[in-house]
Amino acid sequence: MNLIDILLENIPFAILIANKDSKVEMVNTKFCEMLHLSKEDILKKHIEYLLDKIYSNENIKFNRDIDLGSKSVKEYSVYDKVVEVHVVKVNDYDSKISSIVTLIDVTWRVGAKKEIIKQKNMLNSIIDAIPESIFFKDVNSKYLGCNLAFEKLFDVKREEIIGKGNEILALSKEEAENFVAKDKEVIETGKCIKVESIHTYKNGKVFLEDIKAPIFGEENEIIGVVGTSRDITERKKLEDKLTYLSYRDKLTGLYNRTYFDKVSKEYNKNKEDIISIIMGDMNGLKIVNDSLGHLEGDRFIVEIAKIIKKVVKDKGEVVRWGGDEIVVILKGIDKDKAIEISKNISNKCLLANHKPVPLSISLGVSSGKGKSIDELITEAEKEVYKNKLLNDVNVRKATINSIKRNIYNNADTKKRTRRMMKLANKIGEEMNLSKNQMSNLRLVVKLHDIGKIGISYEILEKGNNLTKEEIELIKLHTEKGYRILQADKDLSHIASAVLTHHERWDGKGYPLGLSGNNIPFCARVVYLLNAYDYMVNGKSEKISEEEAMERIKKDSGKKFDPSLVKVFLRVLKNLKCK
Repeated sequence: MNLIDILLENIPFAILIANKDSKVEMVNTKFCEMLHLSKEDILKKHIEYLLDKIYSNENIKFNRDIDLGSKSVKEYSVYDKVVEVHVVKVNDYDSKISSIVTLIDVTWRVGAKKEIIKQKNMLNSIIDAIPESIFFKDVNSKYLGCNLAFEKLFDVKREEIIGKGNEILALSKEEAENFVAKDKEVIETGKCIKVESIHTYKNGKVFLEDIKAPIFGEENEIIGVVGTSRDITERKKLEDKLTYLSYRDKLTGLYNRTYFDKVSKEYNKNKEDIISIIMGDMNGLKIVNDSLGHLEGDRFIVEIAKIIKKVVKDKGEVVRWGGDEIVVILKGIDKDKAIEISKNISNKCLLANHKPVPLSISLGVSSGKGKSIDELITEAEKEVYKNKLLNDVNVRKATINSIKRNIYNNADTKKRTRRMMKLANKIGEEMNLSKNQMSNLRLVVKLHDIGKIGISYEILEKGNNLTKEEIELIKLHTEKGYRILQADKDLSHIASAVLTHHERWDGKGYPLGLSGNNIPFCARVVYLLNAYDYMVNGKSEKISEEEAMERIKKDSGKKFDPSLVKVFLRVLKNLKCK
């Protein structure tokens, strides 16, 4: 074996040498093994012949157009391998060699390339499946790529942004600079950061939460930034709403006690500014709640709150301090101006013409510089309670009078009350009642239905067509009437009679189930008069006076006081005789 043969056999590539006639002069074992041929099959054969023969094998796909007179490098699949074919023309000194063909096994490289492509495609698929937007940048804040969510969020295509800066996202100059600054922070510190930002688009503002982290190279050097951008606009709206609700009174929309405690700390830190406090305590709210129900009480509170907000405007902050208390904080406003505002609030309440109960609030004002909010509140509270004591009787009377006017505003109610009053006077005369007893009886006759103020006129006029719920609602009027009258010192003595004017002699009435003489006298009289008037003047079931008298006689000792029935029947007979 000569030196050339030794060299060919030890070269780590498959190699073939052809002469000037394009016939194979030399070939090494590696070449033969790679093509699954023997040296005898190859030596002295014309390359064209050899290639034709090889090409006829479907496992070898050399191109027919290989130009043997030039340099050529191409890749082909050869059996189970991928080979890189090098064809080079050679001009030696005696023109014995024409060309050299070298085959290099690059299966590993092609496989690695395919694996890289596969991994890249898989990574892109995973990233595109992530609902949050993801982006990659180099150290100069130029985009290297992004996912589908990023494209959708910023309305761009990934091919449009690659190699571009933040200006491609149609951000403002300030927003783009802020983006770059945060990228730079990540690159310089090598730390992950979270930042919230606002971006303005045609359709409005979008709040984004960006999380950015460094990308490290093979030698642990930072080569870029990877980040996620999440649209948190809805979350910010919810946070703002929750913040608003946490500082607001649900009923009135005013600031609440939590907000007051927060701003008090801020005001207490800066005692250079003059602060005025207006404190208010609503008058008559308990009577409204007791007589008309808490829904009407809520409306009462809301209407007063509206007036205060309208008067104060942007001069201060209005806080619902408690159930019926409101505080106004006025920064930079002296006491004279604060008193003027409080008077305006009182006047607006008086002029509101609110029905069925007029709006009223007792107010107190305090002012000072260098004082804490707690000190000012204490001073204002003293003023409130002083004014409340002065106005309490008048307010209660005005409230109850307003309720009375509203309940007896109906023409039918007035006529019915006059009829019952006439019969009550006759009973009093027949029984020789004292002046005091007669006065109490007249009051009970007049006010026994005052608790119906909270019941709609439509329900009261339905007669016998009431639902169970409506019947139970109407029954509550005795208790409401009791609470209304208890609130007035001049009327509290008849409250028990109003409470029990639907009790029966046999104990089957309501609300307490009292019987016999345990039922107040005035209540027994009103129950009897009520029943008679509904019999002869009612809209649903109207009967003659004679039939009514028979029914009353029949129910004597059951529904009605027997002794009172005798007196009443005598009164009716006497009236008929006249």
